[in-house]
Amino acid sequence: MPQTVAEYVLNRLHDIGVDAVFGVPGDFAFPVQDAIVHHPDIAWVGGIGELSALNAVAGAYAENLPVFHLTGMPATEVQSARSLVHHTLGNGEFDFFRKMADPVVCASAIMTPHNVAAETERLIEAALYHRRPVYMAFPSDLANQPVLDSAVALDQPASDPAKLEAAVDAVVAELSDATTACILPGVLVARLGLRDSLQRLVNASGLPFATMFADKSVLDEQQPAYVGMYNGTLMDDDGCTPGGSDSSRRTAS
Repeated sequence: MPQTVAEYVLNRLHDIGVDAVFGVPGDFAFPVQDAIVHHPDIAWVGGIGELSALNAVAGAYAENLPVFHLTGMPATEVQSARSLVHHTLGNGEFDFFRKMADPVVCASAIMTPHNVAAETERLIEAALYHRRPVYMAFPSDLANQPVLDSAVALDQPASDPAKLEAAVDAVVAELSDATTACILPGVLVARLGLRDSLQRLVNASGLPFATMFADKSVLDEQQPAYVGMYNGTLMDDDGCTPGGSDSSRRTAS
């Protein structure tokens, strides 16, 4: 039996590590929810609806987290007729919710039997490359239709070896000529699962490290290499944050 549109998406998401979907039952989304419930390796967890979920999706966008936002849409016939139906704005603009989501996702698509394979791969690549949410909408009459296109699974994003080597050489050259140096790791270290690699770099180099506000706890701060927070132009000439208490004035110089 060929996979349905919903099954294809769920299987590919499971391939990259998704094992749970949070959502709320709704008739436009029932075909997708049924596919989730029947999937042997993905758990259904009761949650919130499309518009309420936008708060979480926007937060994931700000925090560089690849979240897959799946939502149901009215049937294509209903959309073509611009019918007045519930869970819409009643104005016949059935892509309006997608437009609301677009500013807080890095890619979006309406899934059909003819595009689901290609679009799924495109959205997975976008989510993992940009570390940002993506939006997948399923018209209710198409989610259970068999997949009619095909696509090769794309490799997960990785560094270009030549560019990586050139970057390393450039950093080493700068460090060789420097009299002082400090590591300033960012939150993407955590998002990409590179904490252990960064800690090994800190240990091997003997360099101190500091963090900015958004990067707190990227590494364990209870170690000698940690020299405090860096606030850029907010810091005064003594290397302290104006207005900070004595306990909060440990900042990087």
